[in-house]
Amino acid sequence: TLVELLLVISVLGIILAFFVPPIVSRLTNNARVVSTQQEMNMLREAIAERRDRQRFPPPGDFVEVGRRRLHVQTRGSGERIVLLDASLGAWSSHWSLTAAALGEHATVLSYDRAGLGWSDERPGQASLASLVADLEVVLEARAVDREVVLVGHGLGALVCQLVAVRNPESVVGLVVVD
Repeated sequence: TLVELLLVISVLGIILAFFVPPIVSRLTNNARVVSTQQEMNMLREAIAERRDRQRFPPPGDFVEVGRRRLHVQTRGSGERIVLLDASLGAWSSHWSLTAAALGEHATVLSYDRAGLGWSDERPGQASLASLVADLEVVLEARAVDREVVLVGHGLGALVCQLVAVRNPESVVGLVVVD
């Protein structure tokens, strides 16, 4: 179980703390101690992430983007779609109150950018072009042949503006929140 695994890791950490430093202290290079500490921290982080994924499952579902997935929450139902794009570092759950209110009148989508919330990380660096491409994939998957109103806050506003310019046939409205 997870508790047993944490216990084993704790015991391993104690053993490493007592036996590895004296051995390494005889050496002029302390790289092994640093490496051992980093490995232990990475292991603890991996265990915590796995526990969090079990305790906090995603409230929405996913859109496939190549080999990764973007998390999308959907609220309400209606012919028109309102897509909410959050500011830098924010994610779909930051829109929860807004999505609930708008969900009474439209289908509301909010999504997590790559590496945020429940979405998978992007390989390499993110760019404005890649953010626009990701949002267009979400729209293609969820707003097929439907009118869309884009709502963007901060960085999300910039991404929404670019998507609106590139997709005038489907974007019928744009709201920029500062």
